[in-house]
Amino acid sequence: MEWSGRSVLVTGGTGFIGSNVVDMMLSKGAKVIAADRLIAPNASSDVWKKRLDRYYEICKCHGTDTQLEIIDLSTERERFKHILTKNDVDTVFMMSAVFGGRAFVDQQQAACSIGFAIDQNTIRACQEAGTVERISYSSSACVYPPSMNKPDYLLKESDILSTGEGWASSDNLYGFQKIMTEMTLKAFSQEHGIKTSSCRFLTVYGAGEFPTSHAISMLCGRALMRENPFTVWGSGEQERGFTYVTDIV
Repeated sequence: MEWSGRSVLVTGGTGFIGSNVVDMMLSKGAKVIAADRLIAPNASSDVWKKRLDRYYEICKCHGTDTQLEIIDLSTERERFKHILTKNDVDTVFMMSAVFGGRAFVDQQQAACSIGFAIDQNTIRACQEAGTVERISYSSSACVYPPSMNKPDYLLKESDILSTGEGWASSDNLYGFQKIMTEMTLKAFSQEHGIKTSSCRFLTVYGAGEFPTSHAISMLCGRALMRENPFTVWGSGEQERGFTYVTDIV
C-alpha cells in the first residue's frame, strides 16, 4: 500500500505495539498522530515516562514534530471525533486496550470491561467524522477458549465460540470484548462502507515492551538480575507461540 501523504491516527500510539506502528508509518511517509491516555490506572509513572521518551525519540529519528493527543477514549468520543476531522484522518489503527498480562486477564475483569467503551467510542467517532476510510483493529488470541490451547492443534479463525462452553467459550471478559468489537467492525463495514480488518495477536515481544507483566520481558528482567534459581512457568516442556513486534506490524 502507498502510505506517503496519508493521514494516520494510532490509538494507544505510545504503547508497545502502537509505537512500533507509528515508527513504521512514519518510515513510509505518512502523517501520523498518536492518541493515548496518560496515565493508565494499572501502569507506573516510570513505565509511562519510558513510553513517552520512546515515542519522542521515534518522532525525532524521522525528523517530524511530535503529534500526540492525550485523551481518554472511554469517555471523550466527541473530542476524538473532532481530532479525526481536524486532521482529516483517513486511516485509524485501533491499538488501545486495557491489558496487563496473564494474571490481569484472569483477575481484573471489571478493568477489562472498559475496553467495550474504548472501542465503541473509537468506531462510532470514526464513522461520524466522515473522513475515515479504513480501521485496523488489534484483536487477540484471547478470543479463543483456553481449552483449545493444545500442542497438537492449530487454531482456525472460525474456531471462536465453537466449543459450547458458554461463558468459557473465550478467554475471560477480555476475550469476549475483543470478539464483540470484531463483530461491531463487521457491522460498520457492511452498513456504513468503512473498510475494516481485525488481527488476532499471539504473544508479542520486542522493542518498547516496558511492562514486566509480559512473559519475555519478565524472563529477560529475571536474567538481568541473575535470578538463581531461575524461575519459569510450568514444567519447562510446554510450548508457546511468540511473535516479534515488527512482524505483527
